[in-house]
Amino acid sequence: MLAYYVEWHLREAWAPLLLHEHDAAGTEAERISPIQAAAVSPATQRKRATRRTEARLPVVDYAGMIQHLVTFLPPKT
Repeated sequence: MLAYYVEWHLREAWAPLLLHEHDAAGTEAERISPIQAAAVSPATQRKRATRRTEARLPVVDYAGMIQHLVTFLPPKT
């Protein structure tokens, strides 16, 4: 359970750098019906198309972010 909790917090903190929706509250407020599928915000569509953030930083998925961070671990001896 702790691992899921940590993953949730990482996804929330890294939302601007990940490919998923980072303005879920804004898109949820625009929905007319709870049955209607949530639309993807224009900012997220732009982020997915360019694979860059507004600040021109590279965007990856969660698994890609974890794989990148593993490269910073010291080698095993």
